Amino acid sequence: MAVLSEDVLLYLKEKNIPMLFEQIVQNIISDAPERPMSYIGDLMRRGIPLQIFIAGPAGSGKRTQCKNIADRLGVVLISSGQVLTRGVESGSETSQLAHSYVSRGERVPDTLVSMIMKDRLSQSDAREKGWLVEGYPRNAQQAQAVEECGVIPQVFILLDLPEDLSFRRLEHRRYDPATNKEYHMLDNPPPAEDVALCERLVQRDADFHESIAKRLAQYYESIEGVKKHLGAVIEVVDARKSVEDVERDILAAVEKHRFR
Repeated sequence: MAVLSEDVLLYLKEKNIPMLFEQIVQNIISDAPERPMSYIGDLMRRGIPLQIFIAGPAGSGKRTQCKNIADRLGVVLISSGQVLTRGVESGSETSQLAHSYVSRGERVPDTLVSMIMKDRLSQSDAREKGWLVEGYPRNAQQAQAVEECGVIPQVFILLDLPEDLSFRRLEHRRYDPATNKEYHMLDNPPPAEDVALCERLVQRDADFHESIAKRLAQYYESIEGVKKHLGAVIEVVDARKSVEDVERDILAAVEKHRFR
């Protein structure tokens, strides 16, 4: 077999050729068409829908970005937590097995979570429109299970935020239980003259320093394992910027990996 030149390797990388072929094979395996060549032609004409993972540490704004990006691109937004909850409620054999763990108060195994996730990503809306998954995979085991299930995103967006900014963004958050409106004591404080409002503001348990520190430690410990499995499609986005600028950078990263 001939050795590929640096120019050829660069071309293959820039045009996402290896990932393109992998996506084609995944579609063929999933759909098992009677006429594979015709199927591939149809697939190329209509295009392969976007498939995106987005993750980031606490305070990086991933939930906001996921909603904005999904709306902009017209893809289905999928939360790993919601998928597990709804999967358990769906009544399928896989979900019943997951429910047995939940009912015992035990953690659902990563392989089972990945099977439920694959089932969700195989549904018609996600297959036709494309999908964006928020906060998944969470660890190396889930990333490996995802690969074994044949679910590989075109791009995995990692929001990058220094730990001190995570604490700054989260520790100073307060919410008004009467209106559910949120405030930030440094960046968006409540009006000082509204004494009643200031007195009833509440800090969520998840926003206390100890809770934030625990979540960050878990994230940074587990994300390294995820990188080892999905490093080829990772794009790091600076989450220190404004919401609008982060959204712009994510869209640019997605376009870089879009199949054309």
